[in-house]
Amino acid sequence: MAIQSLHGVWQGESSRQAQNNINLDGSLDLSQITQGTLALDLNLKPVDFTVNLKNLYSGGLRIHYARLNGPLAFDMSQGPTLTAQAQIQNALITLPSKQEEQKNLLPLNLDLDVKLARNVYVVMGDLSALDFSNPLMNLEVTSDELVINGSLRAALLFGKIKLKRGSVSLLGREFSLLSSEQQKLFYPYDAERIKENLAVFDGTESAMPDVMITSRVDVDNIEKDTNGQPIHKQVIILSRLQGVIGSRDQDRGLKASFNSFIQDKTSGNILPTAYSEQDIKVMLLPDFLKSLTGINRENNSQVNTNAVIADVLNSRAQSFIFRGLERSLEQQLGLDSLTLEYNFGKDLRQAMGVQETRSFEERKPDWRIGFVKGFFDRLFIDVKYAQVMESADIARTTLNYQISYKLSPICSIMYYQEPISPQQNYAGNQKMTLSAGFSFW
Repeated sequence: MAIQSLHGVWQGESSRQAQNNINLDGSLDLSQITQGTLALDLNLKPVDFTVNLKNLYSGGLRIHYARLNGPLAFDMSQGPTLTAQAQIQNALITLPSKQEEQKNLLPLNLDLDVKLARNVYVVMGDLSALDFSNPLMNLEVTSDELVINGSLRAALLFGKIKLKRGSVSLLGREFSLLSSEQQKLFYPYDAERIKENLAVFDGTESAMPDVMITSRVDVDNIEKDTNGQPIHKQVIILSRLQGVIGSRDQDRGLKASFNSFIQDKTSGNILPTAYSEQDIKVMLLPDFLKSLTGINRENNSQVNTNAVIADVLNSRAQSFIFRGLERSLEQQLGLDSLTLEYNFGKDLRQAMGVQETRSFEERKPDWRIGFVKGFFDRLFIDVKYAQVMESADIARTTLNYQISYKLSPICSIMYYQEPISPQQNYAGNQKMTLSAGFSFW
């Protein structure tokens, strides 16, 4: 049976009520239908879909080419092959925290080439997890080509995915991804320790990637000064996650390592500390756990429960309020990326009657906004603006920017202002830098 043109409309909750037009042509071979088999050879014309599958996928899907070819057995013992080239954009992909057994799925074989384009985010993990095997992640990803083979029941993925930005929650702390360029501030003389954030699929049946993620969090650590009095010390902690997400295999499972640094208030240089990895893990523990175990008793510090709640709520508010808003505004404004931050913790502490004990130098910005805009896939402008209220009438602001121009896929020129913080005295001349970057991968 030849099909010259078959038109249909996919519309409903699974398409956000958008009209997805489906145009097919091809043929159906009915010669083996009495034996319980139907041979398919159908082609889908190029089309843009809007997809909304709960707890799985929400966003745009562009089909460049798709063909469904092969026999379909009515007893589901065998199925056709779907060959397609597709592009994912402006989408949110939710991965399950655990690999569940898939039942009653169509026996569909896969031969897919997928490109992850602009504004694609992946969310996964368990919010309450305290181990490193399955942390909560919210990441913006991109990939020129991701190959999916195998079948719908057991997909096999091949390819590398770049992790552009996002957050990883470990031990209740939210770490922000650190790009390879940002890592140079911490390892200026040790290039081997600078790693690109990647997720690599090697075609194993687990369908979970082997990741390399470097991220950062700032911790307020309590120590004693020379007079034995407790003082607050700002410590920068870098985490490096490496291994297969969700794997319980000790050799292949996800492992975390930590390093700590401080920023010299005079020079602004970032310096390594002498803390052991065990000391760093203790710093990362929530304050109420430290209190229960007596870790803070030697410092004579009393944990304010309201302060702990305020910090936890602030972290969660950043993730669940701004992440969706950022994605929406990125699409509407045509930005490559957008970062919005507001210090809810300050307002929450005031509402809960918590006295602010941090000095101005230790405070986080009251709000921060940053965006990246690209032009013609060559010129990119990166702007970051932040504000800290020194008092009710006085506010300090910072404005950092970078202009990049890609001369070729491996060479680019960058012009940027040296990063400053609200605590630095930025009156007078400011340092500008012109540099060239090369990439061989």
